Amino acid sequence: MDNRNRFGDNYDPKELVRVVRKHFGNRVMFNDADPPEDWKAGLDATLKDHPSLGVFKAENLISVPADLVKSYVSQQALVGKDKIPLPGEKATEEDWNIVFDRLGRPKTAEEYKFADIQAPEGFPDIAEKVKVFKTIAHKLGILPKQAEGLFSWFVGANIQEYTDYMTGREQEIKVAETTLRKEWGKAYEQNIALAKKVLSTYGDKEIAALLDEGLGNDPRILRIFAKIGSKMGEDGIIGKGGTFMKTPEEAKAEIAKIMGEAQSDPKHPYVNKGHPEHAIMVQKMADLSALAYPEKQTE
Repeated sequence: MDNRNRFGDNYDPKELVRVVRKHFGNRVMFNDADPPEDWKAGLDATLKDHPSLGVFKAENLISVPADLVKSYVSQQALVGKDKIPLPGEKATEEDWNIVFDRLGRPKTAEEYKFADIQAPEGFPDIAEKVKVFKTIAHKLGILPKQAEGLFSWFVGANIQEYTDYMTGREQEIKVAETTLRKEWGKAYEQNIALAKKVLSTYGDKEIAALLDEGLGNDPRILRIFAKIGSKMGEDGIIGKGGTFMKTPEEAKAEIAKIMGEAQSDPKHPYVNKGHPEHAIMVQKMADLSALAYPEKQTE
């Protein structure tokens, strides 16, 4: 019998659904009809209330089978895979060690392998730090690839920091030398030697370490040590009979003193050509002028 004849040419689909459900219950699904209020109504009681079915929030019965198929396929992809249970909040260190080992952590810290370090000359030996790093990495369960990446970053950062420090230090040395050469003139080498002599004679390891860390590049520090050396006298530093070379400022002061004496005394050896020490004084003034104005000597 033609259902359209039974219900008429303009039959109501919802009426048809109600009739079919009356005879077949919820076993039949319809594309163009309202679904039952609960798609799980026809399931066994042990399945209907199972928590895992809560993820299927389909608006109609048509989409539920598709969702179930997707879920089934996803689950099948895990079948046969080696699964590692995740420890809970109260897991012990031993529980986590089991997980780390199964994930691929080396049996011992010594088994971590890192690439050779291409460190610049003078870079501190970090062999001991490498051992400590491996020990901590193993305790924390870090995998080989992760440990290698972290170690590479750590060493690279330290090398860059060291390189920047040495570059800055070299620049400081150049600036200090330029400043003091201009200030001390020909007395530069002498005063540097005096400063080093004072340090080696009266300094201790702590002071030497401070100078190595950068204070030795500070012109103010070098001036102090050089001044101490010059004030200690010939017997204290360079031995009896030695002489100190004057700095430009000291030479200018000596020139001014001699000129002042010569202006007030016509018989002064510098202005009195008949004086037996005239030639000596003229040469002394020439030497003082060379010390006072070293830049003119190179022109």
